[in-house]
Formats: sequence, structure tokens, C-alpha cells
Amino acid sequence: MELFILMLVILNPFAQVLYLKNLIDELSLRDFATVHFKASVLSLGVYIVFVLIGMPLLNDVFQVRLAALEIFGGIIIMGIAYRYITAGSGSNLLFRGDIGELTPEISLPYMVGPGTIWVSLMIEQ
Repeated sequence: MELFILMLVILNPFAQVLYLKNLIDELSLRDFATVHFKASVLSLGVYIVFVLIGMPLLNDVFQVRLAALEIFGGIIIMGIAYRYITAGSGSNLLFRGDIGELTPEISLPYMVGPGTIWVSLMIEQ
């Protein structure tokens, strides 16, 4: 239960609303809900993979230590925060192109990150 709460804190759905506000304004509610649902399913798939085979995948295939993942996650968060502070909310938008291409653009930077991968690895143990 403790790791589940930690996962919710790291995912922070309230901050996602801020990051995705411009996209919410551009799309209809139905289109945004569809894209966000698909992004959530994609994220869940990544989490399940890391819960089941995360440490061997990280250590043997990618040859990355857990501490490196934590440092990299901190650098990513600092970069996103710096852009958000200096350039405003529109600076974090990567969303361009067809609506079908938005799912990974929402999922990867805002849902699946080093912090959530780390929690998935902790669930595995």
C-alpha cells in the first residue's frame, strides 16, 4: 500500500493537469479522454514490465545501475521545472501532429519517468 501511495505521489495527476492544460484546451473532452486513457494504458504496460522483469532488464540488458536512474530522473525533473519557470507552461508542450501520435507524447515524459520506474522496481522486490 505504501508503494502504491508513493506511485500516486510521483505520478501527481494534479500537476499533469497543469502540464497538459494547452492540450486540454485544444482538444475536445472526448478526444482528450481517449488520448489520456491510451497513455495511461501504455504507462501501465511499462510499469508491469518493470515489476515483472525490471532489475534483470535494467542491469543485464541496459547495464544501468539503479542509482544512475535516480540521478537521471532528478536531472530530468530539474530540466522540466526550469523550462516551466523560465518560459511558462507552453514550454513543456511536445504535442504536434496527428491525434493518434499524442499517446506516447503524453505517456513518456509525464507518466513514465525514472521515478515511477524506480517505484515499479521496488514493487518487484
